[in-house]
Amino acid sequence: MVSFELPEEVVEDILSRLPVKSLKRFSCLNESWSTCFQNSCFIAKHQHHSSKKNPTIREFKVVPPLHVQFPANIDYQNTASGFGYDCNSNDFKVVTILTYWDVIGYSLILGPRVVLHKHVEVYTLSTDSWRQINYDTISDIHIFGGCCEIYLNGAYHWSGRPKEKDYNIIVSFDMSNEVFGMLSMPNLTDISHFNQIWQALI
Repeated sequence: MVSFELPEEVVEDILSRLPVKSLKRFSCLNESWSTCFQNSCFIAKHQHHSSKKNPTIREFKVVPPLHVQFPANIDYQNTASGFGYDCNSNDFKVVTILTYWDVIGYSLILGPRVVLHKHVEVYTLSTDSWRQINYDTISDIHIFGGCCEIYLNGAYHWSGRPKEKDYNIIVSFDMSNEVFGMLSMPNLTDISHFNQIWQALI
């Protein structure tokens, strides 16, 4: 009977496509595999494959509350959050963007006298704590939380609207560098409904 061993990179590719439950069992059987499963490159590869399936291991982590309160006299407030993986530090993070303004009469096209107030914090799993970060790049951008958002290639993306503008943009947050970025929406004139446009981008 002929026996042979698969190349290490082939074995790693096969393992990266397995459910998390299987990886947990295998880590107890093979020490080298257990070390491999903790490698940041393997985690990123496994996350890439897993994103197409929504697997679950029935485990969860309760994130501590964010102790930030809006003023009592505001007219409108909005919260946008995103969850992702930092491949540089092998850590998981949650970013939360709190926005409010105290002008009566909410409108998507904010006038020149309207001031957007923001508070942005990032939760890191390894420290189990929140910390405030800089948000100057998006200080005049209203971000739509709870809809039209996606995590892709290490960054979380939302739909947003610049102050005094009547068009939307894509706002991104890089989980590793913890910086915000902005992208123009592509020209999708053949798609009329806004939700359809976002689905096309996904």
